[in-house]
Amino acid sequence: MALIKCPECGKDISDKAVRCVNCGYELKNLNTTYMDNTNELNNGNTMYQNSNNISNSNMYPYSDNLRNDNPYPYSDNLRNDNLNGTVQNSFSQQDDYNLNGMSSDFKKKIIIIASIAFAIIVLAVVLGTTIHQKSAEKAAAAKAKKVEEEYMANYNLAVAEMFDGGLQAEKSCGLIHDVWSNCIFDESDVTTDKYTKGTDDFNVALGNLFLDSSFQSDIDDINKSKETVDGLMKELKNPPDKYDDAYDALQELYTEYTKMVKLATDPSGNLNSYTSEFNEADNDFVTAYDKVKIYLE
Repeated sequence: MALIKCPECGKDISDKAVRCVNCGYELKNLNTTYMDNTNELNNGNTMYQNSNNISNSNMYPYSDNLRNDNPYPYSDNLRNDNLNGTVQNSFSQQDDYNLNGMSSDFKKKIIIIASIAFAIIVLAVVLGTTIHQKSAEKAAAAKAKKVEEEYMANYNLAVAEMFDGGLQAEKSCGLIHDVWSNCIFDESDVTTDKYTKGTDDFNVALGNLFLDSSFQSDIDDINKSKETVDGLMKELKNPPDKYDDAYDALQELYTEYTKMVKLATDPSGNLNSYTSEFNEADNDFVTAYDKVKIYLE
């Protein structure tokens, strides 16, 4: 096995090699030429007359060009033949690629996709905001409705409590008036006799009345009812806007109710003034209740 020079890289390689193990240069045609020349030499072919001719002859038809002029025999052709086309292709593709190596069509697709995605996000945000607002409005409306329902429940309870307490106060005021009057005018009555008999002093007669357990129980009920009403009125003092008029009517009823309670639990003055105050309070209470009834639910 002989060693030859690779025409591409100039390094020693086997004459049997198909390609250069150093640079990968294809040696098939070169080996065929080499073997043909060798056979002709061995057979006494007249192409090579003596050893000098053999040693001086060019066994490698491309070696002169490889060693002297151009170590890359095909490079000129590659550069000359393909340079224009390569450059032309490179420049022609510049319009299709941006600086990042991205084609303009691909870039357009990315922009379109990004725009669609952005539009979807914006739409989602808008829808989300709208849904949230509607949900908030619905929740606020539900809360307002609940507040209104609770308000009117307390409103109805307050009216009912004042009505019952007012009737009980009216009954007590009537009994106080009768005991007072029968004692002064010395009149007999099955209901008042147990308080008036044996005395001509109306203060003693009224004292007997307030010491009576049954009457005292009624007064206690009136006072308890008043405490309940006072608590409800505190809760009702800030009505929803739609119930402002209803609250005004309730406040008027409360004023007349309070007068009735005071006349029943703490009578004062003389019989004439008490009778006048009672009649006036009783009439005003009925009128105020009639105004409130239109707001009851």
